[in-house]
Amino acid sequence: MECYRYKILILLISIPSFISAFENRFSQSFMYTRPAFFNIAMWQAGWHNYAFDQGCKNNALQLIPYRQHSMKNNKNVTYFFIDGKNNMTVKGDNAIGTPANPNNRDIRAEWIGLPNNFSGSFCIKPEQLQQGAILQYKVSLKNLVPWCFFRRMWIGISGVFNDVKNEINFQQSIAQTYNTTPATIKQALDPDTWCYGKFTEKTESSGLAETRFSFGTRFIDRGDWQFGFSTYVSIPGQGGINSNSIFEAYRGFNGHVGWGSQVNIQMPLSPCNSEAIVAAFFDAESIFLFSNTKHRSVDLYNKPWTRYLLLNRTNGETNIPGINVLSPKVKISPYNLVTIAAGMRFKYRCLDTEMSYGLWTHGDEHIKLKHEWKEEYGIAGTGTTTLPNGTVVGNSASGSAINFQAANDSTFIPITANDLNFKSGAARATLSQFAQGAVGVTSQSCSGVKGFAFIGGFFEYAHKNCTLSNWGWWVKLGASF
Repeated sequence: MECYRYKILILLISIPSFISAFENRFSQSFMYTRPAFFNIAMWQAGWHNYAFDQGCKNNALQLIPYRQHSMKNNKNVTYFFIDGKNNMTVKGDNAIGTPANPNNRDIRAEWIGLPNNFSGSFCIKPEQLQQGAILQYKVSLKNLVPWCFFRRMWIGISGVFNDVKNEINFQQSIAQTYNTTPATIKQALDPDTWCYGKFTEKTESSGLAETRFSFGTRFIDRGDWQFGFSTYVSIPGQGGINSNSIFEAYRGFNGHVGWGSQVNIQMPLSPCNSEAIVAAFFDAESIFLFSNTKHRSVDLYNKPWTRYLLLNRTNGETNIPGINVLSPKVKISPYNLVTIAAGMRFKYRCLDTEMSYGLWTHGDEHIKLKHEWKEEYGIAGTGTTTLPNGTVVGNSASGSAINFQAANDSTFIPITANDLNFKSGAARATLSQFAQGAVGVTSQSCSGVKGFAFIGGFFEYAHKNCTLSNWGWWVKLGASF
């Protein structure tokens, strides 16, 4: 017994260290937001009794409309901005004082096509709305396969419709009116010449998010004792996004095929013959997402936002938008996403309620180049030079950063694959906490159709700035037959 006490003590001590391992990140080009349907408490409320039913019912069906809205959180702005800033300044070389001081600005106006006397600032406030519906069906194998081995097993299929709307809520302050193209920061950060990383105000993705094929079994189903396990394959309904916008909407798991598993445990705490049932439960789900290939925007090491610099090329092209070059095709490996819910269930006759605390988390995405990097682009300098082969090219200025342009290099210095900071284009590790509750009514009949209806809600708090905090609700109608 003493050894268990020490193990529990070590676990409690390690939890704060585990949570602190998730850090605020800055200057990122892609944020992974939790699909609203990836909420195991929403799937299992009420359903657990039907998925475990060993009585007269062999089939079960449930429909879950849901809605999830992000909550305002200034930390989410810092995820996309430089060095934890909520607001960034844009100034031209003629607007940073005399003598010129690049530290008086965050972005050099000329890099994004604004005039050299430009002065302004901007911020964004990312906001997301998800809504949709889940339709799930399961059938017991005991009547399909007459072997005793299959009597506790079931198979199932589910489909998820997901509508996702993202807004960045771009806000800007400009010192004066400029008669140029572009004339505002918003225009400069959302031009037609950029293929990726645009500050598009609104994006939306709507349609089938995933189709899930499940197989499960019940190890224990005795009264209100329940212990089950299931596994499933998740087929995406969308091919994923190429990060054309800084906060682009995508549905489901962003085009990744997944292989998931669930564990569902319930333990009654009330006397066996009690009319009112009190039970503790624990549900956990993990899905491994297989890699796919997309474009992601990346910075150079120790140079945030260098993806928005201008580049020159060794073939003579000059002032190429850096975002088009520094958004290579990469192999993206998200690995595992995990969600858990633990709490209490209370049942009295046909009334059923539950309250739970939950978590969802994932680690850093890992991305790497899909194709060999061509060392033919350099950060734009001033003027031109002639290469030994006679080609006239724009000079490079490899010492430049987003807030200043350095002196020209003595020879053209290209960007190499080792200069690319792939972490700046990857979704970063995050941890969110849930408080959830649900209340419903269930039918007690063992003949004909046995129905149930629930309504639930939740609040989700993101521990760091790498994902959104949300609130939401869902309703559920279902039956076994």
